[in-house]
Amino acid sequence: MKNRITTRIEIPGTTIRYYNLSKKSFLAKAFPDKSELINISKSGASFFVNESLDFGEKLTMKFFFPDGNIFKLAGHVRWVKDSAQYLNYNIGVLFYPFGIGKGYNPPKALEYFKIVHKLDKVIIEKKDETEED
Repeated sequence: MKNRITTRIEIPGTTIRYYNLSKKSFLAKAFPDKSELINISKSGASFFVNESLDFGEKLTMKFFFPDGNIFKLAGHVRWVKDSAQYLNYNIGVLFYPFGIGKGYNPPKALEYFKIVHKLDKVIIEKKDETEED
């Protein structure tokens, strides 16, 4: 089986506020949960959260980059790892596609990743049968 791996980078000082779209609420959509970015690629991001999230949960995230850029992106939880060292959870989010219209992430964010952070490279690797996602 082949696995597509995009270049991942760390951007120190980047914070994220996220809203869990899978949990229905009549409250106004705020972004109460704040986290620090672990790493990001043009296909997704990893960060710590205080509560466990389930595979597939839909999130809307606001990324606050140290250069002042802010992007609102949507995606779903791809994996969750318990981080006993930090008493929280490390999650991986797969971004929804970039494009124009409802259900897409803004292409401007993808251009920012490509131009400012050089996230244009995609590597195709063969996945070892013993590896986990």
